[in-house]
Amino acid sequence: SQGIEAQILDSSRKTGAMTHHDHGGIISAVGASKNMSKPPNEWNRMVVTCKGHHLQVELNGEKIIDVQLDETPLKDRPLEGYIGLQDHGEPNNIQFRNIRIKEL
Repeated sequence: SQGIEAQILDSSRKTGAMTHHDHGGIISAVGASKNMSKPPNEWNRMVVTCKGHHLQVELNGEKIIDVQLDETPLKDRPLEGYIGLQDHGEPNNIQFRNIRIKEL
């Protein structure tokens, strides 16, 4: 992969330390500082802000990621490109709404 992926997997029942594969984590880089995932059938609000190499993720009103990408295994990833939304083809698994993209 050439991109940077913010995980949206339901982690509401997760106990213990969050990993990069849990909700809000940045795949292959860093896990969320805390579990802010709402239970299934509730909307989650994620705000991802990236300015240069500085990436922040806010989930449901709490900052859970604050990292310099050039200090992670993702340091060689491009800083611009496409934005994608991914699911794994399971019916009724995920829905998106109110998607906004703002140039900084």
